[in-house]
Amino acid sequence: MWRRRIDAARRDPKVVGGSGLCDTEQEDVGVKAAVKKQTLSINQNATKIGSSVVIEGELTGQQDLIVDGRVDGIIRLPDHVLTVGRNGRIKADVIARTVIVLGAVTGDIRAIEKVDLRESGSVDGNIVSPSVSIIEGAHFLGSVVMEQAESVCLSDAKSKALIRK
Repeated sequence: MWRRRIDAARRDPKVVGGSGLCDTEQEDVGVKAAVKKQTLSINQNATKIGSSVVIEGELTGQQDLIVDGRVDGIIRLPDHVLTVGRNGRIKADVIARTVIVLGAVTGDIRAIEKVDLRESGSVDGNIVSPSVSIIEGAHFLGSVVMEQAESVCLSDAKSKALIRK
């Protein structure tokens, strides 16, 4: 029989050369690292609405937005990413470039690029987007219309009329 030799410095993949310094690069590999990097790049320049904040009315902006609080009304971010955090509760019609749902959305969503409904997410409303991803365990009640980006990009007046139908 053969016996595998284990180098003491290599037992923990975080230890580099036995120096005790952590190498976090080795920890993040493959798909998990790609998702983590994508999430970080989306959220680095984002504005965050905290869990104790309640907004009623129309919300517009020129940067990415993370909602962990409550928003009632309309959210318009046609050139940016809207992330509904795990604590986020939205009762609004949404127009954004990309929508990522980890919390709850009640209302219609129009996304120019994609809608990503994660396992803890919930959407009660219609989705119009060229790309829709619904992870197992997510809650969705409504309809999905997968239109090309040109069709989703509507003028404000036309989108108000269509989103309220």
